[in-house]
Amino acid sequence: MGNLKLYIVSIVLIVSLFMTSGCGKISRKNSNSANNTISNNTISNNSINTNDSKVDVQITSPWRTIYQNDIKRDFLKSGFFNERFGIATGFSGENFFTYDAGHNWISYKNESNNSNAFDICDEDTIWYGDDFGDIGLSVDGGKTWRNNKGVFMERVFYLSAIDKNTALFGNLSKIEFTKDGGKHLEDIKLPSGIDGIAAIFLKNPNEAYILDFKGSLYYSKDSFLSWEKTILKSASEEAKIRFDIGSSSSTASISAFGDKDIVVAYCQESNGIAVMRSKDEGDSWSKETVSGEYANNIYISKNAQFVTYNSSLSTINVMKYSK
Repeated sequence: MGNLKLYIVSIVLIVSLFMTSGCGKISRKNSNSANNTISNNTISNNSINTNDSKVDVQITSPWRTIYQNDIKRDFLKSGFFNERFGIATGFSGENFFTYDAGHNWISYKNESNNSNAFDICDEDTIWYGDDFGDIGLSVDGGKTWRNNKGVFMERVFYLSAIDKNTALFGNLSKIEFTKDGGKHLEDIKLPSGIDGIAAIFLKNPNEAYILDFKGSLYYSKDSFLSWEKTILKSASEEAKIRFDIGSSSSTASISAFGDKDIVVAYCQESNGIAVMRSKDEGDSWSKETVSGEYANNIYISKNAQFVTYNSSLSTINVMKYSK
């Protein structure tokens, strides 16, 4: 019996020494510092409770911030064509251009009246549409402009162009098409059942896309004569696009390129920006988180590599796809 007691005591002493030496210690990350912040391409906004402790779940995004700056001048909408070249459309015809990734901004004026809509075809060819239905075109990078007064007849919210001649213009309930640089516009018959217009995209003179606020994406391949529909829905959820048109902001932007690639960036109803991506012409979609902050006036580049958005009247944010 004495030997058994001595044996038990020895085992207890060995176990105690093992635990205090660190060999058997269980380490748990302290997650009290998590505060729903975004840092580069990692978003910490979910947590799992495990008894009395909290363990962060890290959601990795293929989008990273490459530019964020307050340019100290109020503007309506901004967009980057590539990593170097971007514009910000201002009030009363004042527009700002950067050719060095946002380090310096140059002001060029045109005759627009609050141009909420613009598109960049390349570093020379830029279009705008304004509050009075005016349409403008520059073919020298914004230095000079040709202005077509009142041709749209209503406020222009959306614009998508492919060259100096060919473009689509739209608002909540109307889309028009030009093939002569904005001198003359033709009405486009909208698809039946569409629930407002959230974004438009012209891929070529015969192919176009229209997004509504319920997440339905309509597309035509026969010069707008007929439309087919797909739903922006990933494996986990449908896209819910924020309706914010009263503040003159566009809350979605479309890019389609290659044979079957479609990318839609949009403001979520629950705040933050997301992207729905399809590699099979809309048959299936995957969702990507871009940013967790409140934003408006989204612009996606033609190659879908850059998403630009405003987080205030003077702050420009540019995200780059890095996957």
